[in-house]
Amino acid sequence: MNSRLQEKNEELIQLREKCYALENNCDSSERESSFIKHNLNKVKLKLEDSTTKTVEWREKYDNLEGIYNSSIQEMRQEQNSLRDALQAAIDQGISRVNEMEMMQSE
Repeated sequence: MNSRLQEKNEELIQLREKCYALENNCDSSERESSFIKHNLNKVKLKLEDSTTKTVEWREKYDNLEGIYNSSIQEMRQEQNSLRDALQAAIDQGISRVNEMEMMQSE
């Protein structure tokens, strides 16, 4: 009977050691999980920051693109106005030359 108690006692000791080992594994897993969660949060924050910066840069790009397009449109309008003024001056010059030729031929 004494050996039976001894045997049960050893089984209990082994079970207790297994419990400690499982407890240590759980603690280790919790630490690893916490570490992973912390790193995921850091990545999430960096991603959010990057996304915010991307949106900001996209808005700046869109603004600059709008300014560029407006400038191009204004330059084209000015170019057309200058072309029209030049054509009018050429037409007027041709008319005067024609008038002078007519006066000389008379």
